[in-house]
Amino acid sequence: MPHSSSAAYIATYKKISEDIINAILKGEYTAGEYLPSLNEVCDMYSVSKITALNAYKELVVKNIIVSKPGIGYRIVPDVMAVLADNFRSSIINSMSEAIKISRWLGINSEDATKMFKQLWNETATA
Repeated sequence: MPHSSSAAYIATYKKISEDIINAILKGEYTAGEYLPSLNEVCDMYSVSKITALNAYKELVVKNIIVSKPGIGYRIVPDVMAVLADNFRSSIINSMSEAIKISRWLGINSEDATKMFKQLWNETATA
C-alpha cells in the first residue's frame, strides 16, 4: 500500500498535467507553443524538478506534447484532435465500467439509457 506522501506526489504531478490540459482547452496554450520550462513549473507549483518532469512525461505519453531536447516541451500541432481522442477513450472506458456494474445490479439497457439521458439533460443545464 503506498504511503500518503507518494499519493500526494502522484496527485501533484497529475494536477499539473490536468492544469495544462485545461489551459489548452481554454486557449491559454495553443498548438505548437512551448510550455513553461521545468524550472518555471517548479516555481509555479512549488514542486521538485522530478515532479514537474513527471507531469510533462505524462503529457508526452498521451501525445499532447513533445520534447525538444535542449529547447523544451512543445504542444503537438493537432492537440485538439489528440485531446478529443483521449477524452473519447476515457468516456468509452467509463461507460464500459458503468455497463458492467449495471449488469451486475440487474439494470436493463432501457433503464440505463433513461439514466444516461437524464444525466445528459441535467449536465446540459449546469
